[in-house]
Amino acid sequence: MTHRWLVWPWTQGLPLIRNWLAITFGDTTISWRPLTIREMAHELAHSEQWRDLGLLFPACYLWASIRAVRRGGSWYTDNLYEREARAAAEDA
Repeated sequence: MTHRWLVWPWTQGLPLIRNWLAITFGDTTISWRPLTIREMAHELAHSEQWRDLGLLFPACYLWASIRAVRRGGSWYTDNLYEREARAAAEDA
């Protein structure tokens, strides 16, 4: 499967993704600037999560964020899927 990388500078600062560098939907990643190798590895991990879970991935991601917050953590940094993606980036 081929991964698509789209760099759209105009997406920087959009209200829904204000503090985000990139977002991955299936086999496509959109970022507002070119990504480093580690950032690409992070996003490729999300692409694999999409492949594994299909259209259930957004709901699973949301549930992981809710669980993280209920446990007193951050919706983002303590999210299971983000932890997996950070681990992939560290291995890159």
